[in-house]
Amino acid sequence: NRNISHRLSDPVTRQQWMLLTRDDGVIATDPGGVPLNFLHVANGFAGDGTFENPFGTLTDALNDAAAPTSIIYTPFGGAFVENVTLVDGATVLSNGPVQTVETQFGDQQLPFSGSSTDLSNLPTITGDVTMANDSRFSGFDVTGALTATGIVDFTVDNTVVTNPAGDAVTLLNTDDAILDNLILSSGAGRGLRITDSNVEATDITVTSATNDGVEVNSTATNRFVEIENLVVEAAGAQGLDINVNGAGDLNFTLTGINDITSTGNAVDARLGAATTGDLILALSNTTVASTAGAGFVMDGSAGTGLLINTTFLVNEVTSAATGGFLADTVRFDANATQAGIQQVVAGNFTVGDLNDTTDVTGDGVRLIDPTGNLAFSILTIGNDTGTGLLVDTKGGGTIFTLTTIGGSIFTTNGPALDIDPLTVAFILNSVRSDDSPTFAARFDTISGNMSINTSSFNDSVMPSIIIEDTPAPFVAAFGATTINSTISNQQADNVITTNNGTNLTLFFSSLSIVGP
Repeated sequence: NRNISHRLSDPVTRQQWMLLTRDDGVIATDPGGVPLNFLHVANGFAGDGTFENPFGTLTDALNDAAAPTSIIYTPFGGAFVENVTLVDGATVLSNGPVQTVETQFGDQQLPFSGSSTDLSNLPTITGDVTMANDSRFSGFDVTGALTATGIVDFTVDNTVVTNPAGDAVTLLNTDDAILDNLILSSGAGRGLRITDSNVEATDITVTSATNDGVEVNSTATNRFVEIENLVVEAAGAQGLDINVNGAGDLNFTLTGINDITSTGNAVDARLGAATTGDLILALSNTTVASTAGAGFVMDGSAGTGLLINTTFLVNEVTSAATGGFLADTVRFDANATQAGIQQVVAGNFTVGDLNDTTDVTGDGVRLIDPTGNLAFSILTIGNDTGTGLLVDTKGGGTIFTLTTIGGSIFTTNGPALDIDPLTVAFILNSVRSDDSPTFAARFDTISGNMSINTSSFNDSVMPSIIIEDTPAPFVAAFGATTINSTISNQQADNVITTNNGTNLTLFFSSLSIVGP
């Protein structure tokens, strides 16, 4: 009953919703096909752990029967006042770092995570945290202690721990521990204490500690501790304190980029009196400073075990009060398990500042009864009131080779060199000693070759250069040499050579002596 014009003016009928994809309820699983289960936690709730009705505390979530196989998650952050005790298998995550889970579709980021990737504004826990077997704890700012005792296979990452009453993080008799990206401080103890544990740690920062920054102790069982990128900003005792006391060996490795500042010795590694186990020590890319102690200390003189240094590569002492690098009864051997001695390639090593020798007081480098082979590329020592380079192998009758292919030594109020006895291969740009209360350079029972471009010895009380008892060929070239003498202007009074015979070849490219 309608004409053509009516038909042309009819509206077009369209379907508002169109089906593009259909979700048939796919459930996220881990790569093995086990469904992922979440227990959510948020302040102000007292629910059952669902996203819509979360638990109100982390403890409530951990008390849930599903906690050992679930991911406990705080999607909205929060401030939790409670002691948190993890259960075996539990994973506790906050929304601060970027959190991902492994699924059948690959790694997936959890919703709302990544709110504080620099760890400056993490969800907080006021109370202690206790780890469990096969557990993970990630993304919280803890005011209290974090401890792990007698457990295996656990991870602590992206976390801040501040303990005003004791050690910040303590690991005791643990295995397969992983620590990653932690910021630690202690008001009455250590930043990190590791005892009889196998640990892999990365990006550890100790902002302050009244005791040691990091303390590692090992007794009866063989242990492995590896730390990559360690920063200790202020330690009241030792910065990094490594001790072996017992029959177990400890393999300790420090890699990455490391910076340690302390009141006591910045790095202190030693064997205890009852030790029969070995300490196998590898240190690289580490800058240290101490206000009242030494820079690097290695002491294997106690016990019957060995302190074996396998790596000492590109390290530096910027300041110290009782010496730069002090080693006693240390074996320098790049491979502790291979027969014979493999050279430890030390690269560039710097102690103090040639322009201000008072940054390091005490001996610059002191090696007592070493064995093995230590090779520097560039050895630079600036120190005051001690000896620049002191090597004494007489006490243990040891066999040791020391080499350097460049560098300089400048010592004020002490000798620049005191070598007794040793096989050397030295190439140095310059050697200088000012105001030594004894000699400026002494070589006792030395063989090998030494070449110095310029030598300057000023106002030593005794003769400036003493060379004696050379047992095998020793070529000593002092280069352009100046001696400001307190004795006389005669070479025979200032350069003493005794009992060397034809084994000593001594020459100067030039020699100037100014007497009193």
